[in-house]
Amino acid sequence: MPESFLSLVASHFLENYSALRDEVCIVFPNRRASIFFRKELSRVQPEVQWLPDIFSTEDFVRQVTTQKIAEPIAQLFEFYTAYANLEEGAADTFDVFSTWATQLLHDFQEIDLYLVDAKQLFGTIDDAYAIKNWSPDGSVLTANQQQYLRFWSRMGIWYTAFREQLKSKGLATAAMSYRLFAEEVEPFSEKLKWKKIIFAGFNALNRSEQKIFRHLEKQGKAEILWDVDPYYLDNDQNEAGHFFRQYRRQWPIGKFKWTNNLLLETHHTIEVIGVAKNMGQAIVAGSILNKLSEKEADLTDTAVVLCDEQLLMPVLEQLPQQLDKVNITMGYPLHLLPVSSLFQLVFDLHRKARLSGKQGNKQPLFYYKDIIRLLRNPVLSGALDPEKSQHLINKLQNDKSIFIGRNYILAPVNGERAALSSLEFILESWDNSVEKALTSLERLVEFIRETLSLNEAASEGLDMEALFSISTLITRISQWKNDFAGFNSLKTLQRIFSQLLKQQSLPFFGEPLTGLQLMGLLETRNLDFKNLILLSVNEGVLPAAKINRSFIPNDIANAFGLPTYKERDAIFGYHFY
Repeated sequence: MPESFLSLVASHFLENYSALRDEVCIVFPNRRASIFFRKELSRVQPEVQWLPDIFSTEDFVRQVTTQKIAEPIAQLFEFYTAYANLEEGAADTFDVFSTWATQLLHDFQEIDLYLVDAKQLFGTIDDAYAIKNWSPDGSVLTANQQQYLRFWSRMGIWYTAFREQLKSKGLATAAMSYRLFAEEVEPFSEKLKWKKIIFAGFNALNRSEQKIFRHLEKQGKAEILWDVDPYYLDNDQNEAGHFFRQYRRQWPIGKFKWTNNLLLETHHTIEVIGVAKNMGQAIVAGSILNKLSEKEADLTDTAVVLCDEQLLMPVLEQLPQQLDKVNITMGYPLHLLPVSSLFQLVFDLHRKARLSGKQGNKQPLFYYKDIIRLLRNPVLSGALDPEKSQHLINKLQNDKSIFIGRNYILAPVNGERAALSSLEFILESWDNSVEKALTSLERLVEFIRETLSLNEAASEGLDMEALFSISTLITRISQWKNDFAGFNSLKTLQRIFSQLLKQQSLPFFGEPLTGLQLMGLLETRNLDFKNLILLSVNEGVLPAAKINRSFIPNDIANAFGLPTYKERDAIFGYHFY
C-alpha cells in the first residue's frame, strides 16, 4: 500500500520544521484529519513529545479573529429582529419568515465566504427581476407583482441589517469571520504567533481562503501541501480536477506538492454491485465485512462510506458480530429516531385539535387518528398496557366520531384506568400558549425518562441519548422565547423545534483510530484506507441532484464567482477519486 497522504505530511513536517515545533501550525480541512495526523506523527517518529498546533480551517480562522460565532438558530432569531425592525407593520410573522429566511441566510454566508460586493450583487438581482416583470405595453403591475419585486429589492438592506445586528451583540457568523480575516489579512498576519503555517489537503477553496492562503504564502509564512493525482488534474473533462486546474492558472504553481500518480500506477480491485433498496445495501455490506474479517484480524484500514447518511442504522444492524471495534465518525440525525417522532406527534395532536365549550372554559377535541398514532408509538409501548391500548384503538376505529374529547379518551376500561391515564397531562389544553406547551413537553421528557430507566437495555440506548438532547433543546427554546420577538404561537414553536431536531445529531463514542470506520463522504478527506465500501453511489446522491437551493439565480451567481451545482459536482468528484 502506498504511503498515505497524512504520512507524507508527517514526514515533511519532521524533516523541515522539527526545530520550530511549537512555532508551527498545521491546518486541515476538517477535525478528523487532525486526529489521524497525530497518529501518523507518532508512527513516523515515536519519540515525538511536543506536538504543533493542529486546527481545522474553521477553528484556525476563529482562533485568529477571536470572534464569537452565533448558533444557526440564534442567527435566525437575530435576523428576524433586524428584519422586523426594518419592515415594521409590513413584516411577515415569524412562521412565514422562517420558511424563506434559512435559505437567505445561507446565501448571506456564501456572499461573505466569496468576498462578493453585496450591494452590487443585490442591485443586479433587483434589476434582473424588474426586467423580468416589465410589461412592454406599460400596464400597471399587480399587487402581487409589486410585493414580489419589493422582496428582491430589500434583500441587500436585510443583509446589511443582519450583519449590524450580530455585531451589536459581539457575534458573527463563521462566514463573517472568514471575510474579516481575508479583508484584514495583512494586519492579522502580522499578529500571528506562528512562524510557519502548513495548509494540508485542501481542494475547493472559497475566495476568502484563497486570499488568506496566498497572502501568507507570499509572505513566506505558509506552505500549502496538496493531494493531487494527474488522472483528473491533466484531464480537462474530469470535474474532479476543476479547482486544481484553476489554481495552476491563477497562482505561480509549477508543480503541486504532492502530485502522485496513484490511480493508474497502483493496483486496485474494484467491484460494482447493483443492490435494490437501502436494506439490501446494508446486507451486502455486512456480507463483505464478514468475509474481510475472516481474512484480516484488524479492520482498522477498512472504511464503510455512507453517501446517504440515513443508511447508518441499517448498516449497524448488519455488522458481523465478531467485530468488537467499530468507530462511527458520523452522528445519527436526531429527527429520525422514534423518540423524536413522539414529540412531533404531540405537536400535531394539539395543532389539529379543535376547541369546544363555553368561552373561558373551552376544552380540546383531538383528531382520532392522532390518538391512535400516539397509542402505537414504539417509545410508549413499554409504558402503556397493550390490552387497554388496543381496546381504545378498536373503540376509536369502530365509532364514527372524528374529533373526541379527554373524557372519551380517559374513560375507565372495565373499572380500571384507561391506557392513556398516565399521560393525562398531554391531553390538557395548550390554548395556543407557548409556556403551557413547553411545560407539557418537559413533563413528557420526564415521563419517558422514567419509562426507559425501567428497561436496562433502553436506559443505555439511543432513545435515552436522544431524550437528553431533546430536553436540552426545550431548555434552549425556553431561554430564546424570552429573548426574541415573534415567539408567540404553537406553530412557531413547532417549526423551531423541528428545525433544531434536524440540526442535531447523536454522537457515537468510540476509539477513533482503531477498528472498522463508518463515515460520511466528507469525513474521508485526507484519509487513506486499504479497503473501501461505498454505499449509495447513485446518481442524485453522488453527486447530489442539480437543484438550485438559493435565491441567487445561477447565471448571476456564476457572474459573481459564487458556487453553483457545477462546483458542487467538482467537489464530490474529487472526494470520490
